[in-house]
Amino acid sequence: EKKAEQARLAYLNAAYQAKLDREKAQKKAAAPDPRLEDEELAFLKRTYDQTQQKANVISSRPKQAANSAAQSYAAWAKAAEQGRFDQQAYVKAAERAKEKSTPLLQQAWDTVKTVAQKVTNSMSNAMAGAWYLPYKAGIYKLPALVKDSDLPTSEPAWWEKVKEWWRVRTIKLDHPTYPPADAGSGEHGVRVPILADFAFEKILQAGAMKFRLDGYDDAARQMSHYLGNSGRELKTDVNEMMTEMPNFEIAVQKKLEGMLIENLVKADLTNKTELNFESEWTDFYAYQDVSPNWFYAMGGYYYWVGANAKLISPQTEENSHVIKVVYKIAVSDYYNWDAGKATSFDKPEGIAIPPLPEAYEGKIVDLGDKVIIYDTALAELHKVGIAQEFHIAGETGKLILYYEYNPATSELTLINPK
Repeated sequence: EKKAEQARLAYLNAAYQAKLDREKAQKKAAAPDPRLEDEELAFLKRTYDQTQQKANVISSRPKQAANSAAQSYAAWAKAAEQGRFDQQAYVKAAERAKEKSTPLLQQAWDTVKTVAQKVTNSMSNAMAGAWYLPYKAGIYKLPALVKDSDLPTSEPAWWEKVKEWWRVRTIKLDHPTYPPADAGSGEHGVRVPILADFAFEKILQAGAMKFRLDGYDDAARQMSHYLGNSGRELKTDVNEMMTEMPNFEIAVQKKLEGMLIENLVKADLTNKTELNFESEWTDFYAYQDVSPNWFYAMGGYYYWVGANAKLISPQTEENSHVIKVVYKIAVSDYYNWDAGKATSFDKPEGIAIPPLPEAYEGKIVDLGDKVIIYDTALAELHKVGIAQEFHIAGETGKLILYYEYNPATSELTLINPK
C-alpha cells in the first residue's frame, strides 16, 4: 500500500511536469519564431512527441504498480489465512495426538507386561511339565502306557527329562502328499436334475438320520457333508477309528514294528541310536462286521505311519535295549462312488419302490426285504450338482510306545502291553 501511494504521487508529479512540457512545446509549435531554422522546428516536434510518449508511459506506471501491490496484498492475505488455518490444524492435531498418546502408551505397556507374563508362564509350565514321565510328552494317551516300575532304567535327572520333553516336542513327523483320487463320479453338475434326483436326495437325508439314530455318527456326518454339496475336505478322528476298529490298530502296530525291526537290524546299537522312518500310503478296508459306522463312513481308505525311535538305555543283562518310539498316523480317503460297487439295506415293511426313471434304472434294486443301492445311483446326485464328492483326511498327535529289543534274536517286545 505504501509503494502504491508513492507511485500515485510520482505519477501526479510526472503528469503535471509532462503537462507543462507539452503546453510549452505546443506554444512553440503553434507560433514558431520565423528566425528558427527547419532543423530547430524538427527538434521541437520531436521533443513534443517524446514528451507525449513520456506522459503516456508515466500515466500507466501507477496503475501497474497499484495492480502489482493489490496482487501482492491478495497473495499475502491468502498465505496469512492459509498459515492461520495450518496453525489451527496443527494445534488440533497436536491435541488429538496428545489425547491418543496416553492410552496408546498404556496399551503398549500392558501388551509388554502381558507378553512377559505369558513367556514366564510358558517357561514355568515347561519346567513343571518336565517332572512328568516322558510318555506324557505325547498329545494323546496310549492304550499301552508305561510306569516307572515297568522300565528297566533308573529315574533320570530333571534336566534329562526337560531335554527329552523338548526332543519329543520338536520331532517332525509330516505325512507325504495324499494319494491321488480315482475317477469317482466324474465331473460335477454335468446334467440338469429331474424330479427323481430331488426325491432320491430326500431319501438319502432320511438315511443319514437313520445312521445317526443307529449310533453311526461318522457315517451320518459323511453322508450329510456329501449332500451339503460344498466339496470341502472333511477331517476325521484317527484315534476314534483305532478304538472302534481294533484290527486297524493292530495293522498299524504291525506296520510300525516291522519298520522298527528293519531299521534296528541295520543300525549301530553301540551308542544311543536315534532313527527316523516312515511307511508308504497303505490301503485298509473297514469291514461291516467289525464297525458298521466306519464301513458306511469310509469303506476302503489309506493310512500312513511315520516314527522316530531312540535307544534310551544301554544293553541290559538280558542283551536287550529299551527303545522309545514316537510315532504319528495319518489317513486319507475320497468320499466318491465307483462303478460296480453296491450296498444293501433293510427295507421297511410297507414301502414299495416306484417305477424308476432311466437315470436310475438298474441302479436301485428291490429284493423284497432288502434294497440294493449301487454306487452309480449315489453318483447321479454328484452329476446333477445337488451333492458333491470330497476328500477325508485326519492324523493323530504324537503317540509313544516303549519296546525291548534283543539284537541277537531281532525280537521286539512291547513293554506293558495292553
